[in-house]
Amino acid sequence: MPVHTNVVCCLCGCLCDDLVIETAEDRIVRVERACPEGAVQLQKISQAHAPTATCDGRPSSHATAIDKAVRLLRESRAPLIFGLQASTTEDQRQAIELAEHLGAVMETSGSHFTRSFLLAFQQAGLSTCTLGEVRQRADLILFWGADPVRTHPRLIERLLQADSEFLPRGRADRTLIAVNDRETSSPEFADVTIPLAPGRHPDALAAIRRWIQNPAWQPMPAIDLPLSSLQSLARKMAACRYGMLFFGEELAAGPSSPYTMESLIRLVTDLNAFTRFSARPLSQPGAEQVLTWQTGYPVAVDFQQGFPRYQPGEFSADDLLARGDVDCCLLVGSPSLVNLSPAAMQRLHTIPTIVLDPPATNCPFVPQVRLTTAFPGVQSAGTAYRMDGIALPLRSLCASASPATAIVLREIMDRIKAASETPV
Repeated sequence: MPVHTNVVCCLCGCLCDDLVIETAEDRIVRVERACPEGAVQLQKISQAHAPTATCDGRPSSHATAIDKAVRLLRESRAPLIFGLQASTTEDQRQAIELAEHLGAVMETSGSHFTRSFLLAFQQAGLSTCTLGEVRQRADLILFWGADPVRTHPRLIERLLQADSEFLPRGRADRTLIAVNDRETSSPEFADVTIPLAPGRHPDALAAIRRWIQNPAWQPMPAIDLPLSSLQSLARKMAACRYGMLFFGEELAAGPSSPYTMESLIRLVTDLNAFTRFSARPLSQPGAEQVLTWQTGYPVAVDFQQGFPRYQPGEFSADDLLARGDVDCCLLVGSPSLVNLSPAAMQRLHTIPTIVLDPPATNCPFVPQVRLTTAFPGVQSAGTAYRMDGIALPLRSLCASASPATAIVLREIMDRIKAASETPV
């Protein structure tokens, strides 16, 4: 039976590239080195079956479904292309080209956390690095507002599993600290945990910035703020040789989340006056990288005027759907729906929808058209971006009767162009 080594898993932002997978009769039968959830999901994906296509919930031929999808998109005056979670660079490029041709809004599946980070990043920049540099050099790793065991199960294992030229004793040369305002898995891996009261992230970040700038600063007594622990953290951050700060979804709570993340980014900038410090959001796979180098903008891009326009909030998928400003939605990947509000989900139930999903995916509503596609890294090849911006190759391990997402999008695109050029 074929055994594939150094396989990339694109189920989370880690894109672990050291998996060993054994296949038999176009099915995955054994998975090594993946997280428990990843091993289960990979085998489920390879063994799942679904109709080639459906129209209004009933099995249909691929050609009939394509015909209906083309008709719905051509009749639309305000289409939305949304999702692209766990998709390849090739899928994303094709979706962007289709959005430009239709004059649609192109929106990625990024959560409120991703959007808040991008807004903060545009204001303050970011001192960052790759995961390889963290593994080789970082003697202090701080997780702020994050729960990596839940969101990125193998991240800590892969960062700490080996020694290096700069950290010859491996784990013993590293200090892990976690700051959270809710219950997480931090005590399982952190050397130090600092609990905060809910909503006190901005105050804690402001206090640490003051101590970094002036170690002799004496704050006024604060309610629900562990000042001694935060002061000790400030000393550790300034004294480390190489620090890394991973931040997560807790910082996205509340309307001021972009300002909270901007404060965190500026803290990292302050620290670089004393040592080498980097930061990185614990994000999930999305199309932000490709959308940026294709249009200049990372999310919420509108092509209605014939050129890309960018306005988060106005052109965000959730806001467009909740306001009723969308009359047709092409959804690439149902898992993207988890980030939508109830109002946006209700709107999706009332407008024509076209869904491109792998066989193992269950859409929470019945779309007008559903086209089954191959799952990247299991049934189709391509490239994908890791959470640190590194592009990794994906391989096809199992043959599939379903085409890759990029092929389906190209077929829709070609049919729309041909229909537009046909004389009436």
